[in-house]
Amino acid sequence: ENPNVTAVVWSGLPGPEYGPAIVDVLFGNYNPGGKLVFTIAKNDLDYGTNITDTYNSNYTEGVFLDYRHFDKNNITPRYYFGYGLSYTTFTFSTLTISKVGQDNHIGQSLYRRRRVSSYSNKALLSFYEPIYTITFTVTNIGNVDGSEVPQLYLGFPEEAAEPPKILRGFERVYLEIGESKTVTLVLTQRDVSYWNTVNQNWTVAHGKYTVWIATSANNADIKLEGFFNI
Repeated sequence: ENPNVTAVVWSGLPGPEYGPAIVDVLFGNYNPGGKLVFTIAKNDLDYGTNITDTYNSNYTEGVFLDYRHFDKNNITPRYYFGYGLSYTTFTFSTLTISKVGQDNHIGQSLYRRRRVSSYSNKALLSFYEPIYTITFTVTNIGNVDGSEVPQLYLGFPEEAAEPPKILRGFERVYLEIGESKTVTLVLTQRDVSYWNTVNQNWTVAHGKYTVWIATSANNADIKLEGFFNI
């Protein structure tokens, strides 16, 4: 860690026009809006597994991969999953959580529904239909046009034994200076279900779910919070 390094431009695997593109970013002709698709740790041991010399894996980490592992073990990474800087500033407001319809099947297992109904394809499709809509407003309050990527994280009831929060949706929003836009993300029955290893079935946990709108997996980057019960 060096106090003289205040930002890093992560270029990934650049193409032939990398030079002009990076010049545009560095000189402010283009406002970057990329987000990390993985966590960057401070130490390779923080990942909880050997990431360089492992030829076989037993997947003992279960569902606690990447940011879920860091959350579970309270490990502070160097850069969080979903993190990225911009030359402008965004604010978030007016979170609304709305139930879609009155689906009495919410909470029933997918495979049970397939056994008792001759409309198995319909049951399977309904597993991925929206049951909640998450709506909020994003505003560009800075001095540069740019894009932000609001991320929807979901916290499950305790009985599910799921990670502290799980990414369930995101959307890139381009905003000019002073502009506001309403963003709508959806949650399906699949999104509120967890794989029950005892019953070998998708299960909806009953209780309070927490909705977070954030700009990365860092708890400090949570902008809005709400709840709903199933």
